[in-house]
Amino acid sequence: MPQRTFSFLDARCQFALARVLLVVDRPRANRVAQQVWADVVDLAHGSELMEAPWQLQGEQVLVKAFELGRELWQRHKPFVDAHDARMLEWAANKHAREEDARAARLEYEASAPSTSALLASLRAGEQVELNGHSLEWDDEFETLAGSNPYGIDYYWGEMTEESLSRWRVLMLRGDTIGASPPYAEADEDDLQGPSDVTPEEEELLLELLALKSMSAWALLPELEGVVPADETNS
Repeated sequence: MPQRTFSFLDARCQFALARVLLVVDRPRANRVAQQVWADVVDLAHGSELMEAPWQLQGEQVLVKAFELGRELWQRHKPFVDAHDARMLEWAANKHAREEDARAARLEYEASAPSTSALLASLRAGEQVELNGHSLEWDDEFETLAGSNPYGIDYYWGEMTEESLSRWRVLMLRGDTIGASPPYAEADEDDLQGPSDVTPEEEELLLELLALKSMSAWALLPELEGVVPADETNS
């Protein structure tokens, strides 16, 4: 069953519950009403509606929450649109880089020495290199040994075609044998992404949190409206 999202009609029903609770539990009624206020602000902050929908009409608290949330969204939307545009550009560039890397990998694989050629070079006492890794025969330990692109030594195993074939597959796949610095193989754009939030947008996000918490508004005793908060009613 798909998850049901909170709607303006839900907000109106929850606010009606808050009014009923006024009779038996006024503190709880206020808590419910304050949560509905925050929910309506959230719904308005992102809504394409230009005025409060019919579900909220008749409840001054809910209409006010919508109007304030909508006004804040009008100021925030240009930043969101700009971020979305940057995200699309970043995704397109990332895809292009991945295609270029794939093409380069295919070209690299086509030009890489075969397993038989690698084995012949090693048996001739030569050092072989692929993917920034070196590999040669270590007479002292009687095993294949080498270094990865970060200068970390590693041991590989026997000088056989099967052993060299496994090593070659890893090299052509771009894997790293042995330790590597943190995030050494991560795409820098994947780590960062277009997440450049401006100070102006940060202020708007803080303003949204303040609005949802009713930091500047207070409910009237019978939930018939809201008034600016001060030291007497906040």
